[in-house]
Amino acid sequence: MRYFSFSKTALCFLLAIQHFCMNTAFAQTDHATHFELAAGVGVGSTDELLDGYKFAPSRHYNIVDQYSGTFTGGVRYLFNDGSSLGIMTAYEKESGTWQAYQNSSNSINAQAIKLGTYSLQALTLVLELKGYYNKKNAATSLTRMYITLASGVTIKQETDRYSDSYYASLYPNGTNVTASQQATGKAYHYNGYFSPFGISVGHRLSWCAELGIGYKGIINTGVTLKL
Repeated sequence: MRYFSFSKTALCFLLAIQHFCMNTAFAQTDHATHFELAAGVGVGSTDELLDGYKFAPSRHYNIVDQYSGTFTGGVRYLFNDGSSLGIMTAYEKESGTWQAYQNSSNSINAQAIKLGTYSLQALTLVLELKGYYNKKNAATSLTRMYITLASGVTIKQETDRYSDSYYASLYPNGTNVTASQQATGKAYHYNGYFSPFGISVGHRLSWCAELGIGYKGIINTGVTLKL
């Protein structure tokens, strides 16, 4: 009788836990939220692959010393069918040196001459649309696959500086008033993003990863939080 009583109590306890877990899961998936926050990081963005606009007039070859990767973040509005529309931002920074090679009949013996340094920053703002492949189960499935399309603009700021020795060789009589040793410029260009394959795991707090091309990078991963 004690064994039966203990088994009955244990069964009731397990059923209570199961009931609690199911209610919690449905509370997370059916929670009437319409917004989510998103944050991520990626590599291989369009700005990294295209290597900026590099306005230095004497640039021949550049070496990237530091690259931050692409940091993304934003907020999305969630529709009932699982799709979303959001405002996303991205930031990346790159710095390095630019150089040329001395003229030589033997390219193997050619020596690189450091012409200067550069620092490039890019800030991107886009509208992003995301839709799940299986919309019927988008609200309840733990794992979901989706497609992403975004369109917007990128603002870049670049600072180039001639090295002291190279600048002196260009203007041996002193500073040239038409070409300063350091220059800063800004540029604007269209940017976007397309990912035919993205995966999201979780409900209210989710991990996601995407393969695509554009401002986010070829590979992008991050987290989302439903409010």
